[in-house]
Amino acid sequence: MKRLLVIVAATAGLSATPAAAQYAVPEAPTNSGPRIEVKIGWDRPTFDSLLSDDGVTFRDSGSQDGLAYGGELGYDHQVNGLVFGLYAGVDGSTVKECSELFGADRYCEKVGRNFTLGARAGAMLDETFMLYGKVGYSNGRVQYDYTDYENILLDNEGGTNRDGYHVGGGLQFNLGRRIYNRIDYTYTNYKNYEVRELGSTERLDTARHQVTYGLGYRF
Repeated sequence: MKRLLVIVAATAGLSATPAAAQYAVPEAPTNSGPRIEVKIGWDRPTFDSLLSDDGVTFRDSGSQDGLAYGGELGYDHQVNGLVFGLYAGVDGSTVKECSELFGADRYCEKVGRNFTLGARAGAMLDETFMLYGKVGYSNGRVQYDYTDYENILLDNEGGTNRDGYHVGGGLQFNLGRRIYNRIDYTYTNYKNYEVRELGSTERLDTARHQVTYGLGYRF
């Protein structure tokens, strides 16, 4: 009888081991360490341009919707329910706007690459969701070209890199221990660009709004 009880107990222990492993609690998501991310979303630059030549002045302002795409590297550190981090990123845009200035001509502005460097701070709502804000430095490129089909004015093309700042925030939520995704809003404002030479003036003010979806991996 004793031998039978020992066999039954041993059998029960063996059968319980896989069950315990099957229902083991998964590891909690980590919010600390280096990370890499790709992102894509909506981009809306705003333009305010002025072109003056030989006393004739043209001014135009507007906005254009397009696609933003890029990537980001960062490092976060969690202290209790707060997360602090640094990041660096680069993104591009499909936005290009063209208009007629004086008749039989075309002036185009295109948003080029954009570099970002900044810091963020977030508060964990639970183990999965984090609400955060961010602020940092931006360096964006704007390309332009002017074509006069009547050959009255000289054709001109070029580009300029403009320093600026960005602010924003978003909601990040973990898909597992190391994979996360987030919805992010960013406002960027660039310093004014102005050139004066030989009686002509060209000025360009640029800002942008972005709403992007990011998918990242934490190492």
